[in-house]
Amino acid sequence: MLEGGGQILRNSFAYSAILGFPLTVTSIRAHRQPRPGLQRQHLLGIKTAAAMCRGALAGAELGSSRASLAPGGPLRAGSYLADTATAGSCMLLAQCALPCALFASGAPGAGPGGRVVLDLRGGTDASMAPPVGYMRDVLFPTLRRCLGVDVVFQRVYRGFYPRGGGQVVVSVAPLGAGAKLPAFELVDRGDAGRATVAAFAAGRAPAAAAARMARAAAAALGEESARLGAGAPAVAEAGVEEIGADGAFGSGTGVLVTAETSTGCLLAAARPGEVGKEEEVGAAAGAELARTLASGACVDEWLQDQLVLFMALADGTSRVRTCDLTLHTRTAMAVAERLTGATFTVRCVREGVGGGSGLWEIACVGIGHAAG
Repeated sequence: MLEGGGQILRNSFAYSAILGFPLTVTSIRAHRQPRPGLQRQHLLGIKTAAAMCRGALAGAELGSSRASLAPGGPLRAGSYLADTATAGSCMLLAQCALPCALFASGAPGAGPGGRVVLDLRGGTDASMAPPVGYMRDVLFPTLRRCLGVDVVFQRVYRGFYPRGGGQVVVSVAPLGAGAKLPAFELVDRGDAGRATVAAFAAGRAPAAAAARMARAAAAALGEESARLGAGAPAVAEAGVEEIGADGAFGSGTGVLVTAETSTGCLLAAARPGEVGKEEEVGAAAGAELARTLASGACVDEWLQDQLVLFMALADGTSRVRTCDLTLHTRTAMAVAERLTGATFTVRCVREGVGGGSGLWEIACVGIGHAAG
């Protein structure tokens, strides 16, 4: 049994726009109650992919259970706006739009230097989605290191439940006509290295609440590492970032715990804050990262499914070692194999013990798709 959520939509429509094949998805989020069908963040992701390939959409409406895309041509560089007008995660919009941007080609109206500029608006630190800090500190640096891509944040303005109002502007340099994503390997974790605990308080949220999260995260990282018999990384608390009205709409808190290993691998755990549960939230994030590090993984559970699309399109065999596979990841691999022809294999390197995570290796023979 695989999952039936928004990730299938994001990846499927990205593949359609990049590879140029028509696509129809049915029974969209059929079992998600109380609101099945397309929601705003899914709809905006689909519309952005369609705009980039000048495609024709059918069924792209709120609540729709069926949607189709007929690409109209090669992906185009330029500036694209996607606004959920809610607290729906604009980070999930990036998951669909970013790979499309890499395979775009120049056209009239392209951004400066022929780049793709993605203006994504909505929630930046929502539950059930990677927060903006994770994209900035883990995903983007990993893509730069492994794939050599040029992607940067130009602006971050945080937005929170229930009204959203956040804005993230991402600038991407397309690969260039005929270029391919290189295959990559993340299989040598090295030593645990150094960890950073960073919390923020925005709007009217008290800085003291964020500080409690940070302290609890640092303590749990050390305690859980000791329980699992693994070496804990040296922890540096970055302090609390206080974000005023010039950097956020609404109020919220959150914590991000990031570790950089001796071989340059980046792993993290994050949580949005909950009023009155700051210690609990921080401890959960710290303990999660400790379990990931104890497994010997080079990739955490947040990143593993986000790399699947890039592995499928890359030229050659890519390998990553990660903690226990999530349902998101297994679903992403199944979708990639069905729609691209890439082949994935998974093997267990080491079983988890004492409640810790196992270590798994994902290998993918990519299709070597050429940009343009």
